[in-house]
Amino acid sequence: VARYEQNLPLKKEAALLIDTLKEITQQAKIRFVSFEPQAVNKFSVSKSGEQYLELPIKMKLECDFYELVDFLEAVETSDKPMKVTKLRINTNTQSVWEHKVELTISTYAIEG
Repeated sequence: VARYEQNLPLKKEAALLIDTLKEITQQAKIRFVSFEPQAVNKFSVSKSGEQYLELPIKMKLECDFYELVDFLEAVETSDKPMKVTKLRINTNTQSVWEHKVELTISTYAIEG
């Protein structure tokens, strides 16, 4: 647990996580359509009393299956604490190979 807590950014650094997601999107060669920050969830750990934040970001992407797999792997293995909490893949009527993807990625920070 301590190792993961060391990787958590402070709330004021959380905006950098959006930049990380944009960078991952570019590396995976995915068409980034939009992102929308969602409501922040606060929680605390009873022993330390420290306040933690879950910062969900809803994203819309356009990509093929293999690009999506590369993107998801990059998110899940990033040195930033992130996880995919929702994922929806829709067909793209304009292209057989491309998909319209909606997902929510949650990042975490220490309130401070």
